[in-house]
Amino acid sequence: MHEPSSAISPPETWGAQKPPCGITIDRSHPLGSRTIAAFLFDNRSSSFTRDSVAGATGMSSSGVVGDCDNTGPFWKFNGSSSYASIPLTLCSFSAISVELKLWWNNYSTTDNLAIEYGADSNNKNAFYIDPNCGLGTFRVMMTAGGGSYLNRAADFPRPSATAWHHYVAVLDRVSQTVTPYLDGRPVSFATSGSSTFPTGRFGDYTLYLMSRGGTALFGGGKISLLRLYAGVLNAADVLNLFNRPFCMYRDGSALLGPSGQRRPLVDGSLSASPQLTGAAA
Repeated sequence: MHEPSSAISPPETWGAQKPPCGITIDRSHPLGSRTIAAFLFDNRSSSFTRDSVAGATGMSSSGVVGDCDNTGPFWKFNGSSSYASIPLTLCSFSAISVELKLWWNNYSTTDNLAIEYGADSNNKNAFYIDPNCGLGTFRVMMTAGGGSYLNRAADFPRPSATAWHHYVAVLDRVSQTVTPYLDGRPVSFATSGSSTFPTGRFGDYTLYLMSRGGTALFGGGKISLLRLYAGVLNAADVLNLFNRPFCMYRDGSALLGPSGQRRPLVDGSLSASPQLTGAAA
C-alpha cells in the first residue's frame, strides 16, 4: 500500500506511529516542480512511505524494518533478502538527478546494489548505484543496453561505512555524463564506458532499492531519503540540499527548526542542546 501526497505540503507531525526520537517531518520539496518523485522513509510498519509526487505510482517492500535515530526515520535492509520497489516512469526525461541519504553496512567487491532502475545491467536507458563495485569503488552507472561498451560509469573512492552519507548522482544522457556528489560537495571520480554513449531518454522501468529485481545483489544498510529531480543539478543546488534538514526536533514546548541550535546532520551528530524528550505532538 502506498499513500501519495496530493500536493506539496508543509511540515507534518507523526501520527499514531511516532518515532522514539520525537520529530516533525518537513514535507516541502526544496526544488518544487523539478521534483519527479520523493520518498521519506517515515512509516515504521515499512508498508509504504508517506510522500510522493508526480511520476511514482506506489512502493512495495519485503523484509524491510522501519526505525528512527537522532537523524530521523529510515528503513533497514538486511543485505540478504529485503528490498523495496517503485514503479517509476522516467521516459520523459533525458537528464535526471538522484538524491539519496544512505547508510551502508560494509563494503566488498560483490556488486551489491543501493539502487537500480531496471533489473539488469543490460537494461536499455537505465541506471544503477553500486557501493560494492567489483573494482573496489563506489560506482554510478548509466546503461544503454547491448553490453558494457554502451555504459557510462563514474567511480569514486568509497566514504566510510556504518555512517550516514548524502549522495547526489547527476545522470545526463544529453551530455553523456555521470557526475557524483558526496556530502554536498563534488567528488573526484574516474569515467569509464563507451566514448559514444547514445543520447535519448530514460526507459520505463521499476526502481529497485537495495537489490537487483528483488532477487539478487541485496544491499545491507539503511535509507532515509530518496528524491529524483528533472534535469541537471549544479553544485549550488546540491550543497543547498545537503544543508537542508528534513526533520525538526521537539524538546518540551520548543520546536527547533533549520535555523535553530538543533538539526540532524548526515553523520548522526547534533549540535549542543538538551536531550531529546517525548515525541512530536
